[in-house]
Amino acid sequence: MTKPERVPETQDSQEGISRRSVLGGMAVIGSAVAAGSAMQACTTDKDTETPDIIVIGGGFAGCVCARDLAHRGYNVILLDAQGRLGGRAFTSEFAGKIYEVGALMLSWKEPFMWAEVTRYGLEIEPIVGVLAPELCYWITDGKAMSAPAEEFYEIFVPPIFKFFEDVGTVFPYPYAPLTNREAVEKLDKLSVMDRVMTLPTQQERDFADNWASAPLGRAGTEVGLASSMALTSAFGGVQASLEGASYRLKKGTSHLVEKIVEDGGFEYRLQSPVSSIEQSGTGVTVTIEGGETFKASAVVLAAPVNTYHNIDFTPPLSPEKLTVSKGKMAGGQGAHINARLKGKMPPILAVAPSHMPLHLLLTTDILEDRVIVDGYGPDASLFDGGDPEAVQEVIRQWMPDVEVMETVSYRWDLDPFSQGTWCGFGPGVLSKYYEALREPEGNVYFASGDSATAFRGFMEGAIESGVRVARDVHNAFKIRAKAGGESA
Repeated sequence: MTKPERVPETQDSQEGISRRSVLGGMAVIGSAVAAGSAMQACTTDKDTETPDIIVIGGGFAGCVCARDLAHRGYNVILLDAQGRLGGRAFTSEFAGKIYEVGALMLSWKEPFMWAEVTRYGLEIEPIVGVLAPELCYWITDGKAMSAPAEEFYEIFVPPIFKFFEDVGTVFPYPYAPLTNREAVEKLDKLSVMDRVMTLPTQQERDFADNWASAPLGRAGTEVGLASSMALTSAFGGVQASLEGASYRLKKGTSHLVEKIVEDGGFEYRLQSPVSSIEQSGTGVTVTIEGGETFKASAVVLAAPVNTYHNIDFTPPLSPEKLTVSKGKMAGGQGAHINARLKGKMPPILAVAPSHMPLHLLLTTDILEDRVIVDGYGPDASLFDGGDPEAVQEVIRQWMPDVEVMETVSYRWDLDPFSQGTWCGFGPGVLSKYYEALREPEGNVYFASGDSATAFRGFMEGAIESGVRVARDVHNAFKIRAKAGGESA
């Protein structure tokens, strides 16, 4: 097949998506699981052609992959099941401010994310509760404690260094996580909690448990030690990871999605959940619910791994991918809440053992008459994130007198098109399934933050995955064209 020339973007394609339509796509209050359909499909004058490539899933991995392929001249159509684009990253409004329903944080250690920020000239701003907290709270041995930030870090940091002391040996190359395969396989038999219990004091154990588990959205008994160490390696080691993901996009993650789509030059269809993917000698046929079919030479599946098993594959999907998907081994079941607190208080950072309803709470905004905090926990079913009284009870594990005036949350674990939050592999998954999750099957390729080279579960990982898979598809097309005597 000869690669088509790229069609220049039209004015219509540039204006086919607006920030207002992105923000209006879904209202999420309490545990409602609903997606609006405010965005209209972006069209170009390629729309009447048969696509070369179908991308399934409109999160960062899918949108970046579709953009990069379209920029290489391919005719691409993206299908997304939701009524919006963005996947597990979505910006809405709460307490008079924009807030992130899903992905929030970024750091200077994320090269693919910063390439996008630079490409589109996006503004960032600090998250005060991460970058500059004044007061810190923690729970150890069941007791709530607090101290100024400087005093807290003096006791919090040493156990983290001790816990991750061998990270550079096990993961010498963050973007080649299985380089030291024997060491990775050995550690991957253990959970974070297995190593936590080797530390001498309860406070050290509680601190290490929190820091090693919370970023992966699970309790320490459910997080693979190797996966936790791989993330620390991706940040550049312990000190860099302690500096953490301290920034956010000033106009929200949906604004970045908008920019990618405006720049992309590809068609997309919303509310188009895929029911089957069938490969044959002439290409790939994708069928969406309702029976409409799309044909192309190749497909990129960029949906969350937890949803793969809902699609009927011909030939069948590999046993490894099915095992991970059916077992919900990729995306976790974690809680993510935002709450408006009564009165004024300094920027805070609060941590707790990983099994508690919220194991991380931090200030995102301090306004004239209100404070907004962002919280994370291992299991969204432990409390109702949309109920101010329930959230207040949980936050009072640190601050007994706090009053929660308003709260918002979204149950990603109940969303049929996500079936989980950000990726956090359990014991054994990294060493046994990581490579299989990335392996193409015929003319079907797989892009996801769940199977990223590094920063799995982060926006960074999703973007890297989209870039990498677009490159792989392009290279495969070139090889095919050369074998067929065509010009690539």
